Amino acid sequence: MKTYETQKLRNVVFLGHSGSGKTTLIETLLFNTGVINRMGNTADGTTVSDYQPEEVKRKISIYTSLVSMEANEHKFNFLDTPGYTDFIGETIAGLRAAEIAVFTADGVDGLGVGSDQLWKRLKDNKLSAMVVINKLDKERADFSNSLNLLREKFGTSLAPVQAPIGSQAQFSGIVDLIKMKAYSFEGGKAKEIPVPADADVTRYREMFMESLAETDEALLAKYLDGQAITPEEMAKALKNGIASGKFIPVLCSSVAKNIGVSPVLGMLADYFPSPEGRVCEAEDDRGGKIEVKCDQNGAFSGFVFKASMESHVGELCFLKIYSGKLAVSSGVYNSTKRHNERVGQIAVMQGKTRSEVPTAFAGDVVVLQKLKSTESGDTLCDQAKEVVFPKIVFPEPVHHLAIKAKSKDEQEKISFAFNSFKREDPTFKAVYNNETKEMIISGIGDVHLDVLLDKFHRQHNVGVDVSAPRIPYKETIRAKSRAQGKYKKQTGGRGQYGDCWLSLEPMHEGKGFEFVNDVVGGAIPRNFIPAVEKGIIGAMEEGVVAGYTVVDLKATVDDGSYHEVDSSEMAFKIAGSMAFKKAFAEARPTIMEPITILEVHVPKAYVGDVMGDINKRRGRILSMEEDTITAQVPLSEISRYCIDLRSITRGYGYFSNKFSHYEEAPREVQQELMNKYAEEKAKGELSVK
Repeated sequence: MKTYETQKLRNVVFLGHSGSGKTTLIETLLFNTGVINRMGNTADGTTVSDYQPEEVKRKISIYTSLVSMEANEHKFNFLDTPGYTDFIGETIAGLRAAEIAVFTADGVDGLGVGSDQLWKRLKDNKLSAMVVINKLDKERADFSNSLNLLREKFGTSLAPVQAPIGSQAQFSGIVDLIKMKAYSFEGGKAKEIPVPADADVTRYREMFMESLAETDEALLAKYLDGQAITPEEMAKALKNGIASGKFIPVLCSSVAKNIGVSPVLGMLADYFPSPEGRVCEAEDDRGGKIEVKCDQNGAFSGFVFKASMESHVGELCFLKIYSGKLAVSSGVYNSTKRHNERVGQIAVMQGKTRSEVPTAFAGDVVVLQKLKSTESGDTLCDQAKEVVFPKIVFPEPVHHLAIKAKSKDEQEKISFAFNSFKREDPTFKAVYNNETKEMIISGIGDVHLDVLLDKFHRQHNVGVDVSAPRIPYKETIRAKSRAQGKYKKQTGGRGQYGDCWLSLEPMHEGKGFEFVNDVVGGAIPRNFIPAVEKGIIGAMEEGVVAGYTVVDLKATVDDGSYHEVDSSEMAFKIAGSMAFKKAFAEARPTIMEPITILEVHVPKAYVGDVMGDINKRRGRILSMEEDTITAQVPLSEISRYCIDLRSITRGYGYFSNKFSHYEEAPREVQQELMNKYAEEKAKGELSVK
C-alpha cells in the first residue's frame, strides 16, 4: 500500500448495535474493491475484521479492528467496533481515531440496544456522520418507517440521499437523490436504469432538499423562493453541512445481497472531510492549553488510542497521527512517559494482516510495534515541540468477580496475564482486596469478563475458581463497655502471663480506630503496652461477631497486672485480644453494610419496572430525571445487577455506581451473617474475610 497525503485520507469508525451489519458492510466493501477475492461471513468467523479466537467463537465483534484499503484514489482507514455494550471501551477507543462515523441501522428492527449511547458518543466526538439503513431485503423491512424513527430520535438533520427501489424481497436498487439517477446492482456493481415511477422519489427528494437547505441561509432563501439549486451549490452545501454536522445523509442497502454498498465509498470520498485542518486540544510542555492542527507540514505528534498483544509479535500500538510526518527509523518522544522511542516499523492493517510502509502523514492511522514502554493513552511527538494529548475517558467497570488460583504457581500466571489484559483493555481492572483477601477482576459486564476468562484459559491453560466477591461488611459498637483479658499458661518451665482491662466506646463513622494508654502506677510495664494494642488490632481485623473488620471505636487500656518472669509481649498481645473480644460482645455490636449510589439510565417505557426492582433491593430513590434514576442501594443487592438490568430492560438499560457510605444493616441481614459465621467456625471451615 502506498503512502497517502492528508487530504486523501478518510478515517471512518463503524458504529451500530450488535447484528446491524457493520462487519459485513466492511467485508463487502473490501470485496467490491478487489482487496479480497472471497467474502467471509460472521457466522463462519471468516471476516477480515473479526479474526480473534474469541470473536470467531462467539460470532460477534469484541475488539476494534483496523482495516485499511485503497479506492477512488483515497486511503480509507476503517475501524470496525463492537456493537455489544459490554465492549464499549473498544468502541470509545475507535472513536478517538476517526473524523467520520458510519452508523448502521436495521431496516427491520430499527434502533437496537445501545444505539442511543453510540449516537451520543458520535456527537460528543464531533464526527461527521452517515447512516446506512441495512437489511431492506428482509421481511417486514421498511425504509420509510426506519427513516422516520431515526429523525424522531436524532433530529431532522438526518435526511435521505437515496430512495429504495422495491421493498423487502423485491428491494433491488436505489435512486440517487443528489444526481437523480437510479441504479440496480449485480454482483455489487451499480448499473444505471430509468428512475422507477413507484420509487416515491418526490417525497424523499423534498425531505432531502429541505434538510440540506436548512444548513445554509442563502441556500434556504433560494429554495423557499422556488429557484433552482445548481449541482455545484448542492455539492458545496453537502460538504459544508456534513463537515459541520448540520446534515447527516441516510443511505439504503442490503449488505447481505450487496445492494447499495458501493455508493458508500463514493459518498465518503466525495462529500466527507479528510482529517486536514481538524484541530485537537492538547497541552504543551508547561501544561498550558494549546491546539494542534492536522497539518502534514507541522511537527510530528500522535496519540496511541489502542494497544494489542499479538502472539509471536508482541505489543502493537495503534497510532493516530495528528500532525507532521512519521518515518521508519525515526526517533520520537513519549511525552506521557517522558522517554525516547525508536520507530522500527510502520504498518498498515487489514485485520490481522500487516504490510509495512516507509512513511505516514498527519491524519493517518498506523500501527507501531516493539516500542519499549509506550502503551495505550500515550502521546508520541517531536521532542523539540512537546505536546500531550488528553487521555481517553473510559467508563468505570460495574461487574466484579473474585478469582482464586488453584496453586501458587498458577497465581503468578494470573498476575502476569491480568497485567497484560489491563494494558490492552482500559475498562478491565484486577486488584487484590486486602480487606476481603481476594483477587477481584472488574469489567463492563458479565460477557466482558467471560470473554477475558476464556482468553486467559486459552492462552495459559490455567483453571481458576470464580465466585461473587465477598461484601466488605464492617463491625462496630453502639455502647460503651469494659472487660478484662487475662492470659495465664504454665508449661513446666517459664510460663506466660498477661492481664489487662480494656474500655471501648463508639466513635463517629469514618473515624477509624483510636488507642489510648491510661495505665497508671506501672500496673502494666510501658514496654508491654504496644503488645496490647497489637492484640486489639489483630482482633479487629479478624472480626468478632461475623468475621468482618471492626471500625470506628476507641479502646482504652486502663489497668492490669504482670509477672516479673512469665510476662511477655506475646502474653500481653493475647490478653489484649481477649479483653477486646469480651468488651466488644458487651458493647451492643452491630454490622454495617456498604451503600452505593446507583445511577440507572433506561428508556421511559422501563422506568416503572426498574424503580420497582430497586425498591425490592432495599433501595431508596433519590431522584428521577427524564430517563435517569438515582438511588442508594446496598452493595450486597447489586452484585449481579448488570445481568438483572439487561433482563428487565431487554438490554436497553445501563448503569454506573460508586461507594457512598456505610449504614447499619437490617437485623435479619445481621443475624444471617452471624449464623453463617458461627456455623463455619464450628465446622472449622472459616474462610478469611
